[in-house]
Amino acid sequence: MSQGGDLFEDYDGNKATTITFTPNINHFITKSLFIGGGIELSTDSQGDYKSNAIGIGPQIGYVFGGPQSKALPYLDAGIRYYNSKTKFDYGTSGEFQTSGSDIFLGFGVIVPVKAHVGLVFEGGYHMLKLKSKDTDDTYSGNILSISVGIAGLLFQNAD
Repeated sequence: MSQGGDLFEDYDGNKATTITFTPNINHFITKSLFIGGGIELSTDSQGDYKSNAIGIGPQIGYVFGGPQSKALPYLDAGIRYYNSKTKFDYGTSGEFQTSGSDIFLGFGVIVPVKAHVGLVFEGGYHMLKLKSKDTDDTYSGNILSISVGIAGLLFQNAD
């Protein structure tokens, strides 16, 4: 995501840029119930401000449908250990680190487009609670997200 214009640029005219990559891998333990894990890598920058974050942890979910379905709606939930590092230089330079948890709930649909490839449309709600490494300050926040992605689909034949 790149943001520009008066609303998003800083005093020096620098645009805000955010890049997020969130791969997941899941394994079905029953016909519709899956467990797995995910990682989130994120970077934000704007002028002399830079922030990098990583989150990693388990997830569980339930899929409605099967290999022959035209769409696979699902629900998932999980928790990720989250760590972020921010550097800035606004006349004086500084750095701070936070770590904590990201509890998330998701809902979406996978639409198969080829034998083993599907498009993913997902909505999610994240509840973050982070603590400063250098102080006892705690920060909390919520994220409501909508995302689009690609899924690899591997179905096992039922005998």
